[in-house]
Amino acid sequence: MKAIQITEFGGPDVMHLVDLEDPKAADGFELIDVSAIGINYADTHQTENSYLSPQKLPLVPGIEVVGTTSKGVRVLAPVDGGGYAQKAITHSATMIPIPD
Repeated sequence: MKAIQITEFGGPDVMHLVDLEDPKAADGFELIDVSAIGINYADTHQTENSYLSPQKLPLVPGIEVVGTTSKGVRVLAPVDGGGYAQKAITHSATMIPIPD
């Protein structure tokens, strides 16, 4: 899958488009095919390592996505990180279905 990844902290210039393996969903989690991402102020803190919690490199930023589950349900979903990617993992209980 394609993802935006950082391997050093800094500004927008440290974000690079890379190929990564698809994430694997454990029990209680869902793999989302991402169609849109939220870009917010917290993401800039992730790339600078000035977020509330320390970040670990390498890092795919992003904490909110819109996408489709394996059952074809379109959802809004918070993620623990990794939102700037074609696929992301979310806890099944936190997904919000998006009506047509």
